[in-house]
Amino acid sequence: MYDHMFKNKSMFRTSVAGSYFKTDISRNYFGLEDILSKTKGHGSSISAMALYSFKKRKYITPGLGIRHYYNHTNSRYLENGSTTPNTYVFQETLLYAYMRLHINQHFRGHIELHGHRISENPGTGTDTEYKVTPFIYLGYSLPKNMGDFSLEASMDNNSPQAGQVNATERRRDEFLMTAGNPYLRISNIYNIELSYRLNRKWGSIGIFSLYNNRNRAIYRNYICDNERDMFIETYANGGNFEHITFNTSIQLRIIPNKLNFAAGISYRHFKSRTFTLNEVNHVDALIRANYMNKGFVADIEAGTPRRRIDATGMYIKEPYKVNLTVGYNINNWSFNFMTRNPFMKTYTETILNLPNYKTTDRTRNPKLSYDYFAVRISYRFNYGKPHNFDNVGADSKVKNYDLGE
Repeated sequence: MYDHMFKNKSMFRTSVAGSYFKTDISRNYFGLEDILSKTKGHGSSISAMALYSFKKRKYITPGLGIRHYYNHTNSRYLENGSTTPNTYVFQETLLYAYMRLHINQHFRGHIELHGHRISENPGTGTDTEYKVTPFIYLGYSLPKNMGDFSLEASMDNNSPQAGQVNATERRRDEFLMTAGNPYLRISNIYNIELSYRLNRKWGSIGIFSLYNNRNRAIYRNYICDNERDMFIETYANGGNFEHITFNTSIQLRIIPNKLNFAAGISYRHFKSRTFTLNEVNHVDALIRANYMNKGFVADIEAGTPRRRIDATGMYIKEPYKVNLTVGYNINNWSFNFMTRNPFMKTYTETILNLPNYKTTDRTRNPKLSYDYFAVRISYRFNYGKPHNFDNVGADSKVKNYDLGE
């Protein structure tokens, strides 16, 4: 990464990053027909960006930027002595212009306009799309400390993953085969968030709302192949996926700097238009309390079960949760006892219900997600003169939205 501040207070930043991976995965199935399979692959990616922020004006600070991402993956699938090669190439170039708004002490904002060139080749030919996506953030602080409003609206892209477009057929057992769809299209994601927060000496109140809409949502589909007497698991573009959340929360400083209490309740609406129309309406709640006094700390959190549908049309049920931490700090020593869903057996259930295929998965993580107990003892070493580690490496003169603010 390279930064340079010019004499006129404008700023230039550039960075380059790369990665390389190699994988070798074996999967063997023994049944009426033995299936010995292996996936070998390697790939690399590179990401580069450049940003120029102009001199701050009276009400605005403009800027221009460019980003480029490139990924190349080669893989070979081996099954019972037969080999199938596959190559996947993805690259995206993003040009954007932004403008920070600082009208007065009450009003703030940030506006961006992105131009995308997205190119993808899953081994069947190169497909290129051009898109323009906006982003806007507006914030307003009410007079007399009566709270803060914020509005955020954006449009983004969601490209298929490499495994979803890899058309190589991969056997799972005698009756199931997996194959990607190289003709999947990119989804557009529209997102709007509106929030309000009021801070007082006794605590705070918050209201948050979210609307998310994804068109051409990619979902998992199962096709019955009667000639081969098996199902083929593949992917397809469906209709719109919608998610609405409305949340209210309160935080109370019952004993200032010692005892705090927080609670929140959320209404969530999910609607998925994939192979059919699926809809879920759900209300969940969360409470939390923490206590700190003379080295003693205690924190407890409890949440109700949750139900939802994801963009692929999967129905997911998550269990209730109870987390507890008790500890004591003295000098540089820290002693903590932690537990998660103690003396319980909970699981996450995932259901896919197609017209001709249904599957139910229950995921259990004993000693991790439930019936988890741990004791942690740590000691902190301090050498040299005292140092403030907040915002290490940050230069307040060049802070702006694009640099992580």
